[in-house]
Amino acid sequence: MRIDRCSFHSALKELSRIIDQSTPLPILKSVALDARRGTLVMKATDLKRCLVCRLPADGKLTTCLPAKSLSSLTKPEGKKPSGNLEIEQVSENQVSLKVDGLETRIFSSDPADFPAGIEVLVDQDWQLVVLLPSKEFGESLDHVLPAASSDETSPNLCAVFLSERKMIATNGRRLHMVTDLRYPVADPLLVPADSAATVRRLLPHGDPVVITRAGNVARFRMGPMWQLDTALIESKFQNYRQFVPSYHEQPVHLTVNKRALIKALDRLGCLSTGNTVKMRVNGAIVLSVVDPDLGEVEVAVSTIASNHIGRDIVMGFNSAYLRDGLRKADTTIELSFGSPLAPMRMDLDEVRTAVIAPVQV
Repeated sequence: MRIDRCSFHSALKELSRIIDQSTPLPILKSVALDARRGTLVMKATDLKRCLVCRLPADGKLTTCLPAKSLSSLTKPEGKKPSGNLEIEQVSENQVSLKVDGLETRIFSSDPADFPAGIEVLVDQDWQLVVLLPSKEFGESLDHVLPAASSDETSPNLCAVFLSERKMIATNGRRLHMVTDLRYPVADPLLVPADSAATVRRLLPHGDPVVITRAGNVARFRMGPMWQLDTALIESKFQNYRQFVPSYHEQPVHLTVNKRALIKALDRLGCLSTGNTVKMRVNGAIVLSVVDPDLGEVEVAVSTIASNHIGRDIVMGFNSAYLRDGLRKADTTIELSFGSPLAPMRMDLDEVRTAVIAPVQV
């Protein structure tokens, strides 16, 4: 089989990201290669996900090769043209790898031993869930993914929830939500966050994302090149409606410039390595941190509009959560406050919202 070296190595890097190198099964550390009729199909799996890539290639080859060794041997040198790569099966358990005029022989595995993929566990037909523009889908994932939990003891929070026109992620202390996807997702999906992140990296330019489902497996088709099958999380998603205060439930509303708020956070971040920032609302917004040498350092952010009257509202927030919430915001955002113990709502634009629970200061 002959294939462009750069394209092969780039695809191999993505496939390697879902391989669990700690697995005791050598076959799961391998990538399956099947070349025929001008196309190479590359496949990797961790038994919960199966990632497939299709590339143009000449010749025939059916084998399984260790992904880590293959990546090291095929890595292009610098930015110069890398030419082609040739792989040939020379014995039952060995292939020849020709690149840069050098030939290397490495062990291969029987492709019959490679897991067929999680789709074989499904005895139902694939049903179309939704077809979404890749640009809109990617921007929505950019907003919600930072809020997904990384605590594996709560798998229902290590996820992205798709239902109707909403996309939501939360770790229980913050929540990011998109409320108006172009087309509704009639069949709710609870997609593992790592699978959603893989989809985000591989989204094509222009081609829509096609999402289908069979049983508890979702399939994401991302243009002609990439396909991800992933097991869905079966536990229930958190009742997010209890965590998200409505706009009218919170009486205090302030409109601020996004860039000014980020600049204030950056300035305080230079003075403190802590994660907590104190916010005082008194018509303006005053952010502060405690520095062991300078004491309490404050930065004031002017508001564009404010209906705040009466006593100051003083709350503490995780500064990283604030930054993540602001990252994809419009030029101006609206902050809404209730009691000092209630979450703060951040309306970033007409469809994107972030909600952050306060912390003790």
